[in-house]
Amino acid sequence: MEKAVEAGWIKISSLTTRQLHDAEMYRASGGMGKGEAESIALARSKRIPLILDDKYARELAVTLGLNFLGTAAVLLEARLAGLISKKEFLESLRELAKVMWLSPEVAAELMRLAEEVKE
Repeated sequence: MEKAVEAGWIKISSLTTRQLHDAEMYRASGGMGKGEAESIALARSKRIPLILDDKYARELAVTLGLNFLGTAAVLLEARLAGLISKKEFLESLRELAKVMWLSPEVAAELMRLAEEVKE
């Protein structure tokens, strides 16, 4: 994450009162936590893409016309951009698989694509 922030891939922001209000509306609609709801509110108001893994948050993002990537895709993008090494990518992917489900097909495709990067 630190490298992504340093590279400008991820920005840390505070929400406005309006964004907080929107986030509460999204949470009230059910199925997602505070972090996902606030991320969606911020992305919608700033018209920026966001990182989402939660099913309900992704469904809302699609409904709102927002662009998003999953965490695994962000790891792959970081690898393709040379921000992380192959070893860091594989370690991060293993850690991610401990906290969320990745299909064997998706994991294999991510690893295949990461292998294509020249060191």
